[in-house]
Amino acid sequence: MENTLEKGRLSAWKRVKIEKNTVQETLIVPLYGRKMCSEKFPELYTDIFAKNLCDRLDYDFTRVGRLDSSSMNSRSLEAANEAPGCYLGD
Repeated sequence: MENTLEKGRLSAWKRVKIEKNTVQETLIVPLYGRKMCSEKFPELYTDIFAKNLCDRLDYDFTRVGRLDSSSMNSRSLEAANEAPGCYLGD
């Protein structure tokens, strides 16, 4: 089966384990933020790749999810405001 990010075919991809205290782990917060922003503000921002990548990772996202919700919302809104003009009705 060909590896692809198409919905429903992610199982063909090997899950990637993210070790604690690594450079890869530092990228989890912005990646997760992009995923959350896409879920909370789909009319402003869509990032299917962030969702697909998060789904592929062997990582405990509860640690990232414990971020203060107001700071996560703030980060999500910041990312939405930086979205290309086509999302913001330019």
